[in-house]
Amino acid sequence: MVGIDDQKLIAAALEVYGGFTESKANKISGRFDNTEEFLNVTREQLLNITTVSGRKVRLSDEDIDRIIQVSKSGRIRTDRDTTQNYIAMVTDRFINRQIESIKKISLAKLNPNPFIAKSLNLKTPTELVEFNVYALAIRSIVTSMGFFVEDLLLSTSDSVEKIKSGWDIVKTDQNNTKHYIQVKSGPNDMDKDQIVSWIKKIGDIETQGDRGYIGTTYGKRDNATVTFTLLRQLMENYEEKTLIGRELWEFLSGDTAFLDRLLETLKETALSIMNTRSILDEIEEAVERVTKEFIDKFGDGEDGVKNYICTIL
Repeated sequence: MVGIDDQKLIAAALEVYGGFTESKANKISGRFDNTEEFLNVTREQLLNITTVSGRKVRLSDEDIDRIIQVSKSGRIRTDRDTTQNYIAMVTDRFINRQIESIKKISLAKLNPNPFIAKSLNLKTPTELVEFNVYALAIRSIVTSMGFFVEDLLLSTSDSVEKIKSGWDIVKTDQNNTKHYIQVKSGPNDMDKDQIVSWIKKIGDIETQGDRGYIGTTYGKRDNATVTFTLLRQLMENYEEKTLIGRELWEFLSGDTAFLDRLLETLKETALSIMNTRSILDEIEEAVERVTKEFIDKFGDGEDGVKNYICTIL
């Protein structure tokens, strides 16, 4: 099972805040019995750290400095449980990766489409750049969001794990029954053909004595979306084979308050990183920076856009 135990938490902290590779972070974290021991580690103890087999883990002075820095940084908070600390860390990583990605946006990476510019009446450098910066940033965030949500889902319980059989996750209950779940990020992410296909897969799972579901990370059953309407129409016993929004989080965690604590941790982590800013402020700064780059290269106003289009058509 995956689970979020103390060793996994320590390894995540060493990766996210210390810059260690996954392999090395796991080797180091495995030598601590619990989080408290890690938070109180000394330089002398790190000089003699060994693997489970007794082999010494070679740590440079820089490695030891980074471990001590992570240990004493306050990133692992004693007022949070292991799961909340882990969620804060993967959220921190997600946010900072988005900020870093947005800061790297340049004119060369945008490659604005001249047909979109003409057909949508994007006449000035600001309009053209703003449209394309937002499109690129949002596309990147949506792509990364899938991996981030997967981390959050896997943090719900030690009975939940990722699988490679086509399903997203599986939860094994006390009776050893496996509950396979295909997770969709929102309430309108499936069409008729997809739903019909997953109905068959759920049927196949049930013939094995296990259970299958379609789950959505948010939404409510009475939402009038195309997907939910199709699910009600096409899926027999729809209520028993779907986990919608809060139902999914409660089913995986076995805790009716899990989602509320999750959302609070996401909020606290975002505030600690961005304060009063939001990701939109980062995108607007990118728009200003790339617009200046565009004008310096092609000129301002409608002539600037025309000059740009002439260079690619």
